[in-house]
Amino acid sequence: MAYLAATSTLYIHMNDVYAQHNWTIDPVHSSIRFGVKYLELTVITGWFSEFEGTLNGGFQGGSLWVNIYTHSIFTGNAIRDAHLRSTEFFESDRFPSIVYQSTQLTLKDNQVHTTGSLTIKDTTQNFKTESLITGIRADERGNIKAGVVTVTRINRNAFGIGSGGMIIAEEVYLHCDIQLLQV
Repeated sequence: MAYLAATSTLYIHMNDVYAQHNWTIDPVHSSIRFGVKYLELTVITGWFSEFEGTLNGGFQGGSLWVNIYTHSIFTGNAIRDAHLRSTEFFESDRFPSIVYQSTQLTLKDNQVHTTGSLTIKDTTQNFKTESLITGIRADERGNIKAGVVTVTRINRNAFGIGSGGMIIAEEVYLHCDIQLLQV
């Protein structure tokens, strides 16, 4: 129970003090992972090792921009990774980035509701997410950090990623563990 009380106090403090600050993604302490079913039997997982992003104007009413570099995809299998970078999937040579740009951020308690546009390859679609702010604290150097977790789904066929067959599921699960650095 003490943890919940301390967490609530932290979020109230965050709303009052840090809500309007600018933040940047700390890539060393963040991860963007994905999972997709293969043959409807198992989930193949992987992550993107290179990405960047900013949150300007804070969690309420600010502007979020995230850029994920498609060449950095890693699943633990070099042949599969090369296939995912190929023209059948991400076309990393031609489309080096996946970009999310918010149009609206709304903060309620420790939840951030985001509306914006997601661009993968040459397709841009409206996209909404909900994120959980897991806390805000100073690191050992006195830098203010915020933890944010987002779990969402993307329909890969809507963005022309891979063939429409049933070997790979349409829905890709995306899990972002992000540590923001106040700038």
